[in-house]
Amino acid sequence: MKINLYTNNYFNSCKNKSLDFKNNDTYYSNTLCLKNIKIKYNDYKSYYKSYENVKDFISNKFSEIIDYSKTSEKLCVLQKNHSGKCNCNPHNIIFKKTNETKKIINKIINSISKIISRNNMTYLSIHIIWF
Repeated sequence: MKINLYTNNYFNSCKNKSLDFKNNDTYYSNTLCLKNIKIKYNDYKSYYKSYENVKDFISNKFSEIIDYSKTSEKLCVLQKNHSGKCNCNPHNIIFKKTNETKKIINKIINSISKIISRNNMTYLSIHIIWF
């Protein structure tokens, strides 16, 4: 059975929690710019590469994923009243492009970290950031 990425219970639950947080949060709304950023999409190679890895498990077509991505909000995560233009990917300007920083950037984007507890069990902490 294939999963529809945008109509399953887990996705809907995450989206509702995200919207609730957005509507009730004061810390981030008082600290960050959060202006909506218009992004022009020219290159979907990275999207397609990811899609190829999961297409056997999902019912969505690649075009649906691109359409959803185009409607998703991209918010500026720089501090409120910053100078210069807004940015939703500050890691691109913080790190110069080298092999080492590409690894760091991928780690930031994927936001997956391993946490080892006292009993030597390894847990994955996965943070989903909605932009």
